[in-house]
Amino acid sequence: MRSSRGIGDLLVATTRSPDGAPSADLARLVDAVDVAEFVRAVAHHRVVGPVWRALGPTSLLDDDAAASLRGLHHAAVARHLLLLEGLAVTADALDGGSIPWLAFKGPVLAELVYARADERAYTDLDVLVPPSRLADAVAALERGGARLLDANWRLIADALPGELHLLLPSGGVLDLHWHVVCERDARRQVAFPTDAVFARSERREVAGRAVPVMDPVDTLVHVALHASLAGADRLVWLKDVEQCVGRGGTDWPLVRRRARELGAAVATGLMLARASSVLGVPVPAGVVRDLVPSPGLRWAMRAIDAVWPVQRARPGGSPARLIARAARHDASATRGEAVRRVASWARDGGSDPSRLHARALDAEFEGSLLHPAGTEEDRERYFRAVWSETGS
Repeated sequence: MRSSRGIGDLLVATTRSPDGAPSADLARLVDAVDVAEFVRAVAHHRVVGPVWRALGPTSLLDDDAAASLRGLHHAAVARHLLLLEGLAVTADALDGGSIPWLAFKGPVLAELVYARADERAYTDLDVLVPPSRLADAVAALERGGARLLDANWRLIADALPGELHLLLPSGGVLDLHWHVVCERDARRQVAFPTDAVFARSERREVAGRAVPVMDPVDTLVHVALHASLAGADRLVWLKDVEQCVGRGGTDWPLVRRRARELGAAVATGLMLARASSVLGVPVPAGVVRDLVPSPGLRWAMRAIDAVWPVQRARPGGSPARLIARAARHDASATRGEAVRRVASWARDGGSDPSRLHARALDAEFEGSLLHPAGTEEDRERYFRAVWSETGS
């Protein structure tokens, strides 16, 4: 009888680098799972590229499962090409307005960090601009044909998110950041100052164009921080860490120092520990201990990961997701935030983030950023609050 319990093992075997599992092991693992359920898990974990590379050339999947995986892979490649076009449009608009900017996440990881661009699926384009130029950047992008999607200025001015969303002429969505951390409460605990990131940025060639990006250490620390604040419960985020470290020459003393300076030591330690445990990422002894010096917190991380391993995660909450989202600048702040989140999760009987995300995309929902609400004064209040928070 086939069981879903082996899906996690098959996900890891087909996602892990460099060569994955031997074909005989893959055959055994495939035979132990419901392949339709496995394909759904691949989509959830956003690792269709590595999985398709491992299983696509084989005859281990039935025709329906192979067609589903092929479709997911083709869709991811098409989205990548679409957003590369969006990156060119964004670059032209911001350069034309003499606005400093840098690209991160999505196409930058796919083109510069991964060995093959089709192995990193993503959904949107992320660009960072100085807080003082955010309004100028919106205006420049609108002149270039982009359309601001956010409309609930009353909510935006109150919540002060670190990004705005625009629909690009090519059809892709641009997340225009003035800070890499979107949630206001998390920004109070995590530094990651935009000016420092810009000062260390470098230009790299992305699809034939010189694009400003974060330096390699900032990239690794940000990948870890973003994954942690998002719940660290998708294999794609562990794969990001694997690929950042796998480029070779990782300056581990600088990673330790930079993670502390950016207020992301716990998040970086947590992600390095998970990536090492699940995907075998070579993290030197002592790095996680230095980043997370609290023995109690390290024990809690290991215990939770043993009971709720990432590779078995599905949509919905879990203690593994909650402790990752609770990562703050030190162990004490992390413990306090974790207790608060676990208590809220237990009180609410667990929550399904996918449902909340669906409501966030519903313009009829008053709690959605897309819902038209507020006035021009609320919009100006948001931009003034950005300047006030950052001192710009």
